[in-house]
Amino acid sequence: AENEKLLVADVVYQPGDAGEASSKDGLVVYHVHGGTIERTYADGSKKVLTYKNGETTIIAEKRPYSTKNIGKTAIHEIVVQLK
Repeated sequence: AENEKLLVADVVYQPGDAGEASSKDGLVVYHVHGGTIERTYADGSKKVLTYKNGETTIIAEKRPYSTKNIGKTAIHEIVVQLK
């Protein structure tokens, strides 16, 4: 769903799926089904994060990064982004 104020997306990352690098500062993410992701930053540095089922996080990372599901199960998220 989307309007002039926000975007709500239903996102599923299968094992091995990766997203494009972008700024994600200010996103609210509800992890319907959590898992382990790897963030890769423009300078080549990486960070591994594990999220639990039902966990909600606020992304405050200002540097753009890409995300990859490095786990063995699908990750299902509901993402809310203010415009």
